[in-house]
Amino acid sequence: MKRPEDTDMVIFRENTEDIYAGIEYAKGSDEVKKLIDFLKNELGVNKIRFPETSGIGIKPVSEEGTSRLVRAAIQYAIDQGRKSVTLVHKGNIMKFTEGAFKNWGYEVAEKEFGDKVFTWAQYDRIVEQDGKDAANKAQSEAEAAGKKSLSKTALQIFSFNKS
Repeated sequence: MKRPEDTDMVIFRENTEDIYAGIEYAKGSDEVKKLIDFLKNELGVNKIRFPETSGIGIKPVSEEGTSRLVRAAIQYAIDQGRKSVTLVHKGNIMKFTEGAFKNWGYEVAEKEFGDKVFTWAQYDRIVEQDGKDAANKAQSEAEAAGKKSLSKTALQIFSFNKS
């Protein structure tokens, strides 16, 4: 980054769910042994490389928690005249938690702020139905109409760019 002093962003960060729920068990504890046994024997999980020396954490992500966070972030962007909202997630790896976070975020954006946002989910649907040129045109029209851009970055934070 050549000019970090020009960075202008606001971060909305989930800190009541996900890893912040604090559901974790120490290496070697009775709880972690039971959990690893359950994961292996009941659910067929075989991806724990070093089960004898692993601590285990569980990250709950709910539709309600996601909706609350996304709603607040989008409303802030609208109220403060921000240009975009970016959902940052790891949905490419964790499809049922981080991926659901992304999907629920887009659902809230489109359902509750449909007249004020243009999402990358909408863009992707237009590409699929009518091609990239049509999607680019729809995005340009949305920007010209002053709609906020709701994009995604595969990495659980939000950032807002003012310019």
